[in-house]
Amino acid sequence: MNRCKVDDKPYDQPGAILTQILGQALSARAETLSGKVRSFDQRPYLSPFSAMADTGYLYVPAGCRKSGAKCAVHVVFHGCGQAAKYVGDDVYGQLGFNNWADTNGLIVLYPQVEKSQPLPFNPMGCWDWWGYTGSTAFATRYGPQLSSVRAMVERLGEGD
Repeated sequence: MNRCKVDDKPYDQPGAILTQILGQALSARAETLSGKVRSFDQRPYLSPFSAMADTGYLYVPAGCRKSGAKCAVHVVFHGCGQAAKYVGDDVYGQLGFNNWADTNGLIVLYPQVEKSQPLPFNPMGCWDWWGYTGSTAFATRYGPQLSSVRAMVERLGEGD
């Protein structure tokens, strides 16, 4: 979320990430968004001991709302201390993933983690990369947080 420059040009981390993940050149990013970021209740998707927030965020471009649209889902995991509760829309609204999503047929999911004390001890609101949720499978799809995110993605695949 820093305003970095490479060769005196602003570094576009979302564009670099999506290009790497998708393995192809991206369509030019949208200057104006066709959709709005919406909050949603994460609780129905949460595994026990996930230590995740009640609210997550989702961006669905207008093109992905059309009947029969085939859009991929990209999940953005905020950094430590970067949940919306603490930084507002800096990640889900300002980082730039939505602009790329608009022109490249992507739905963007922004799940959220809570800070917690004393147990599970996560004072910076980080995703579980050391086992604070109590699961030895914390970094796998079977861990409390990743299985919760997977349930959210599966729900998006069902459509409305």
